[in-house]
Amino acid sequence: MKKILIADTIEIFREGLQSVIQEIDASFECMHIRNYSNLISAVTEEVEILILEHCEEFKAIQVLKSQIINKNTKVIIVSANNNKRDLKDFLKLNVYGYLLKNSTKLALKQTLNAVINQEKYFCPFVTDILLNTTEKETKINDLTERETEITRLISIGLKNKEIAEKLHLSPHTIHTHRKNILRKTGVSSALELSIYAKENGIA
Repeated sequence: MKKILIADTIEIFREGLQSVIQEIDASFECMHIRNYSNLISAVTEEVEILILEHCEEFKAIQVLKSQIINKNTKVIIVSANNNKRDLKDFLKLNVYGYLLKNSTKLALKQTLNAVINQEKYFCPFVTDILLNTTEKETKINDLTERETEITRLISIGLKNKEIAEKLHLSPHTIHTHRKNILRKTGVSSALELSIYAKENGIA
């Protein structure tokens, strides 16, 4: 019999997940756990899918990094928050699905159907993040080495004249670079550029 393990701290949520799973495929045996101490012993080789809550109790990122979960077990993360940094960590750890707790029943069904069929599936929120990340990375790659250097100096509060003196360039050249940087990054002010630089590891 195929097995799905639901690791979540909220009983009504575990039961709701089981109900949806059995609507999709009644042949699945659903097991529930509500705390970390039972997680390791519960994830046996027979568990095909682990639906793991991202919360303080289960420490999902650390669990996946430790590789204590069988490599053949497909992991779906369920999270109550939309932390972008955590999401990127999960994607690097090769999870098969990622859902927010406020996702619709349809989204849950789509995710489960995909994972049961050996495919990955992510809710629209995740797709939006991926698209935005790709767009940002493209913009960063569009910056020349000199523009990246100037962006870094702008982000720490230096004015055009100060940057010109530091780089031994004319203020007019710095002004031109600045205009090109704002155009390429899609921001409109030094403050926005500073935030952009910090978010993208330039500052």
